[in-house]
Amino acid sequence: MRSNNSTELLRTLSIRVTKARQVMVNVMLNHLSSFSVKDLYDKVSENYGIDLVTVYRFVHLLRDRDALKVVADIDGSQYYCFQEHKNDHHHLVCNVCHRITCFRNSMNLRLDSIEADSGFAITQVSVLFKGVCSHCSQ
Repeated sequence: MRSNNSTELLRTLSIRVTKARQVMVNVMLNHLSSFSVKDLYDKVSENYGIDLVTVYRFVHLLRDRDALKVVADIDGSQYYCFQEHKNDHHHLVCNVCHRITCFRNSMNLRLDSIEADSGFAITQVSVLFKGVCSHCSQ
């Protein structure tokens, strides 16, 4: 689902291509692995003149199209990342600075055996580890 081309990604999601949407997708893909609406707004408002309402609407549109998933809720702010394969990566959240770090699945979750044992069709896996990052623990 992930594409390095913002136009291609928007078209794949059947979303009308605009300059503001292209800018926001490029910022999300290239500068923000996990982000809140405020994080995205801070990156696009000053340099590109994109207003907060536009950012909110676009984030909600991407959620409605299942392109974004909520990875954490910290102090009432939801943090998002692009939806990947159902077992692609997980997240670490620092309890001090609230930085979110993505990491690839190294836990070797056996989804096929979990589904077989439970009779449950898994459509998404979300693992969130909380702790203190190396920067804050110093």
